[in-house]
Amino acid sequence: GDTGVFVRYLSKNINKMQVSTVRKAFENNTDFRNQVSAYLSEFELLINQAKDHEHSGLLLSVITGADIGKLYYVLAKIMDKLN
Repeated sequence: GDTGVFVRYLSKNINKMQVSTVRKAFENNTDFRNQVSAYLSEFELLINQAKDHEHSGLLLSVITGADIGKLYYVLAKIMDKLN
């Protein structure tokens, strides 16, 4: 599907306090920062591998539309990794 739909939904529904709380946890909690960084890196690796697959469109749609993809978009949005 259109991953932009979820990102637009996030932009409208995640409030500044939630973003600030997660960013502070990321900055101040080493374990949380390591987990988030590892998750983002692993997900990006998964996406890159899916792009090289014969059925990339289907794989990318499933991966980004699943909860793991939504979590990635939430974290990436908060960490300013998305435009």
